[in-house]
Amino acid sequence: MMVTNKERMLQIAACFMIELILFMPVYISDVFAIDEENSYESVLDTTPPFINVTMPSNYNKLKMHITGYTEPYSNLKLYVNGVYERQISQEGTGASGSFAFNNVALWDMQTNTIRIEAEDKSGNLNEITKTVFVDAVGPNVTISPIPSFSAEFSLRINGTVNEPVHMVFYVKSG
Repeated sequence: MMVTNKERMLQIAACFMIELILFMPVYISDVFAIDEENSYESVLDTTPPFINVTMPSNYNKLKMHITGYTEPYSNLKLYVNGVYERQISQEGTGASGSFAFNNVALWDMQTNTIRIEAEDKSGNLNEITKTVFVDAVGPNVTISPIPSFSAEFSLRINGTVNEPVHMVFYVKSG
């Protein structure tokens, strides 16, 4: 059987494409699973990493420790009020996935927006945003003199404060 130049070129091109496909580097993180017959199946990780962190909605200090958990070996980035602060690498989260951003500076007398971004080893992304109102200065309270005793059933206590507060007075007997 006679093979034409055109057919020979198609055969060479087909062989080249097969080699290209077989030896092409893979740039996606694949997870391989073994089934009962010991054959391999490639499973692509498309699940975003979880981020588990708890923060109070109100806080009374200018620095906060933020701790939590994420998918093991994820990269984390921290933003406070829209400004990048720092990151934790894959080695930092490690096999446990635990993380800690210590001494995170917050702005006083305002609501601070804290955003944490996570990227797992497969490149999947997730983020959470929390808000924390910071009031690091205690209230100024002035109370008028209180009599040491009273024959009345009730006693009026006068005073002033510079911001809304909840005050509780206790009566000591004896």
